[in-house]
Formats: sequence, C-alpha cells, structure tokens
Amino acid sequence: MVRITALSFALLGAVSLTEFTALALPAPVANAPSNLSTQQNTTEVRSKLDSITNLASCSLDHRYNNGECTDWADARYYQLTCQHTTWMGDARTWPNSARSAGGWTVSSQPRVPSIIVIQPGYQGCGATGHVAVVERINGDGSVYTSNWNYEFNGKGGLYTTSYGNFNTGSGVSFIWN
Repeated sequence: MVRITALSFALLGAVSLTEFTALALPAPVANAPSNLSTQQNTTEVRSKLDSITNLASCSLDHRYNNGECTDWADARYYQLTCQHTTWMGDARTWPNSARSAGGWTVSSQPRVPSIIVIQPGYQGCGATGHVAVVERINGDGSVYTSNWNYEFNGKGGLYTTSYGNFNTGSGVSFIWN
C-alpha cells in the first residue's frame, strides 16, 4: 500500500491527487520503441514512490528518552514506519529480542529502513554493542546510518544525532518489521 502524505505531495510538486496521478503514472509514448514497456515504467515509478511516501509518516516519538542509541533506533524507526520495537535492553541483545517478539525479521542483509545491530568488539563498538537506523545503502554495500551516542569524526554523543557509515558482515545484523 502506498501512503500518500503531505511530504509526498511536496516532494513530487503536486497539489492535488489528479496531478499526483499524472506525475506518478507515465502515459504511453507515441512511436515508442517496442522494447519499452509502459507497465514496467509504471511499476518502477510505483516502487520508487513506496520508498518516498513511507518516510516521515509518524512523528519522532522517544519512549525511553535516555539519550542512548537504543532510544534513537526505536524512535527513528517509528518515525519511518509507525512501528515501535517491542523490547528494551542493550543493543547486543536486540537480534534475539526481535526473534522472541515474533513478527520481526533479523537478517545479515540490509534494507531501508531497518535497524542495524553491531555486536561488541566490531567496528569500534563497546561492551553493549550499538544500534542505529539504516538511512541508505551505499554503492559499496556499506550502510549510511543515523545514530545517537556514537561518534563519527568527533561528532555525536548522548541526545546528539550523528551520521556515518558501517560495513556489513561479521558481527552485524539488521532488524525490520
């Protein structure tokens, strides 16, 4: 299901559903090459709209308000998906907690949006591990994340949003619902 929000219309420059439909669904092109498929173009546009229209659909809601990475990961994931996590605890426990909660996917493959979990001792993470929200998958397979309580180039900390890249692989998993 595609969620149409005010942000969606603003991003597309549309002011009405009629204009939105005209922008979203390409019209057949006269004398188009036979290998060009309007159905394929329509599907591609709808797929791209799905990722745009699901963003910023709920307000940022900090349930724990403790400034930790877990607080940010839950709040930002909720902002993007309207779904809070159903567990608490150190970042390192999140994959098992997600499996136990049911309905959540834990994978070694990233997706946007998802929660990245980095286990202790990997990529500079301490004894409790780290969680962040995947904002983008980079061309090299690494992920660009938003974080709390994690420093990138000297920026970040409690209640401070920082952005940076993490690699996929050993000690890393991704959670989504």
